[in-house]
Amino acid sequence: MLERVWSEEPVVVELPEAIPSFEAYPDRRGSMFAAVSGFCKFGAIYVGEIVDDPGCTFASFELAVHEEWRNQGWGTRLVSRAEAWAASSGFSGMMISVQPDNAAALALYRRLAYRLTWYERNRNQSAGSMHVLVKTLYPASPTKSRYRHA
Repeated sequence: MLERVWSEEPVVVELPEAIPSFEAYPDRRGSMFAAVSGFCKFGAIYVGEIVDDPGCTFASFELAVHEEWRNQGWGTRLVSRAEAWAASSGFSGMMISVQPDNAAALALYRRLAYRLTWYERNRNQSAGSMHVLVKTLYPASPTKSRYRHA
């Protein structure tokens, strides 16, 4: 159970039972990892397949780290665990959408070798325009990878 996660030292743990369920996509592959200290969950990342593009071999992810724990390497640790999970699950890369004014997130992903691939305009009216960043995890077949970058 999610409530029973505890660690004396800060650590990243996998929480498979916390994966969001999507009624329309019951077979969606994904995993969730949390950064935990004591009973405090101060960071989390969800990584999973892109359900609205069935031919895509990249996984998308969402990352959150509580502001008191930022700039201490926890975002990097969480992304690294998600990348390892994605690679071992057969995904050829990772993809994330970031708001253009989120300089800290853009700097983190660029440092982790993510590259700006395109800029989405008005995809989601509440989010406005978004930068889409991708990272190849291992060489992918050009016919299978839809989000290749240089």
